[in-house]
Amino acid sequence: MGFWSYGAFLETARVDRGLNGPILLNGENILGNTWLHRPGLKGEILELFNPNPPVVWNDGIALNRPMTWYEIEMTMPAPAEEHAYALLMTSLGKGNVWVNGNYLGRFWNIVGEGNCAPCDYRENYGHTSCQTRCGDPTQSLYHLPRDWMMPGGGVNRVVVFTEIGGNAEDIQLVEIDETPSPF
Repeated sequence: MGFWSYGAFLETARVDRGLNGPILLNGENILGNTWLHRPGLKGEILELFNPNPPVVWNDGIALNRPMTWYEIEMTMPAPAEEHAYALLMTSLGKGNVWVNGNYLGRFWNIVGEGNCAPCDYRENYGHTSCQTRCGDPTQSLYHLPRDWMMPGGGVNRVVVFTEIGGNAEDIQLVEIDETPSPF
């Protein structure tokens, strides 16, 4: 339930936004009332994250370039049952990432701030008490499901859209041992 121009219907609803009237210059309409705001990105419409997008990718990575799509081929090991996998995304600022056509999620490299002084439980306790990881990213690892990786290992396609730049070549695959604890 919701508005007709919200959620799943946002892309299909024709909702005019922005300038809704004529723009006059010396009494003449210079635009013919054709300014519209369309939700989404051109790369999403072209489905750049799918295996065979209708574009030719440029070689090389442009560093710290905002509003940019990147395609990275990462060699990954054959997924092992006893390991979990994640992408370390601290080299990029803010954006979205896909692996082999699957949407991994949105990332935003925000540094934790606060008072990381040692805890003193004798004082009043509040939301700023006993803060940890000040100066570190609030999240750096993004879980990569094993079944999204190429079976048997090999080259995996990672597509990144970054809103505020960074270095897409520094994305790393992290292997986490999931050996059960005896406790």
